[in-house]
Amino acid sequence: GRCPDMLRIIEERYKRDLITKGDGEQLMRMGDVSSALEQFARLGQWGKCLQLAAEKSPVMLKHYVIQYCKILVNKGEFAEACQALIRYGPPIEQSNWETYKHICGALLSSSDSTSPSLLRDMLLRLIKQGVVAIPPTPKTIMESREPADVEFHKALFAAHLQMVHGRFQEQMKNSEICSRISVALCRYCAEFPVDRAFYEAGLACKHANMINMSFFF
Repeated sequence: GRCPDMLRIIEERYKRDLITKGDGEQLMRMGDVSSALEQFARLGQWGKCLQLAAEKSPVMLKHYVIQYCKILVNKGEFAEACQALIRYGPPIEQSNWETYKHICGALLSSSDSTSPSLLRDMLLRLIKQGVVAIPPTPKTIMESREPADVEFHKALFAAHLQMVHGRFQEQMKNSEICSRISVALCRYCAEFPVDRAFYEAGLACKHANMINMSFFF
């Protein structure tokens, strides 16, 4: 009658030994997803951790993706944090917004041409809660009273304008449109360095021969 108890004790001890050794792989094979996730995270094996959570424990995925993003943000790896949120979805809870704001500020200030597009994708997923097949119109976002929309719509519009501006610049097309986008970005200068916003607007106006406007900046 004591055999089942003995088996349970042996299994528990074996599991404790695996946890001590940090053997997430074996814990995963045993079906102990929670302990496996904990071990992968503790050892910094975030790829395995997030993949396992996405497949077996979507409830825990939010917790681990935010934990991973906070580590990346603290290391200054904002683009990587943004990519993780795009891949696994940014949790909507307001407790995570401070992390998102750090990412927004860093990517809107970045000189990397891929940053605006990355940030735009992430913020669209946040505002649409993962469903981005049909992006909402600016009017819909501005009129929305959803807390995430109110908090992040300006950063989203700034990222979108920066992305479009970057594409026109790459193609060396229509300096007048570039200058108008640069001027429009000044509305969102609270989202990224104000001196950069005005400097770039003035430069763009000069290139478009909009001399009166360039003096304004």
